[in-house]
Amino acid sequence: MSHLHDTRIHVYDLQEKARTLYESPPQLESGNIKVDDVHTIHYRVYGNAKAEKTALFLHGGPGAGCFPNHARFFDPKRWRVVLFDQRGCGSSTPKGCEGLFSWFCL
Repeated sequence: MSHLHDTRIHVYDLQEKARTLYESPPQLESGNIKVDDVHTIHYRVYGNAKAEKTALFLHGGPGAGCFPNHARFFDPKRWRVVLFDQRGCGSSTPKGCEGLFSWFCL
């Protein structure tokens, strides 16, 4: 029984470590991509500009957009991180547009 208890503690410890965020990475650039006559998608780039790997991060659910803390999920020494705001969300324009479907939001 004590062996099982120790395993549960070990899993808990791993979960706690997984929730730790990395230090705030520097913002390398930001801008807007014009995707049609009406919409722009806002993006921000963080982390290591020379990294071999790039992580693309899309926020959950409609509305809020990305925040700088989202880049902290990735090790800034190993990753270049690109945060995108969906159409109509965050800093993308126009705000809260109607008639958008999931396949248009990305």
